[in-house]
Amino acid sequence: MSIHSSSERKQHSESCNDQGHRNWTGILRRAGGWFCIVLGVLTIWWPIPVGLPLIVVGVMLVGLHSPEMERTRSSLERGLRQASQSSNPVLRWVGHRGLRIERQASREIEQEEEQNESTKDDNRRES
Repeated sequence: MSIHSSSERKQHSESCNDQGHRNWTGILRRAGGWFCIVLGVLTIWWPIPVGLPLIVVGVMLVGLHSPEMERTRSSLERGLRQASQSSNPVLRWVGHRGLRIERQASREIEQEEEQNESTKDDNRRES
């Protein structure tokens, strides 16, 4: 015999369905984001500027601070460091240039986050 009322069972069922829905949308969002990133990397060399917007959309879908993106970024940075120490001058140039771009992007992201935090603090003080 069940100790839960029918309304409690219905609420539990609905909350489980909501969680399942959220899990699927998150999985689909991340999968779509990674698809855009891979497609963007493959098409970045085309004369039509398609690759970079796809990469940006993919990163936005996956999320800058997601664990997957952090791992990808650290492995990319490691690869760029190795390339910058290569004996091949082209790889060395690509590695140095990529590291410079990555550091600049990291600084810009940190500055933007600091600005967002200060804006949030200002809004809290005004409230």
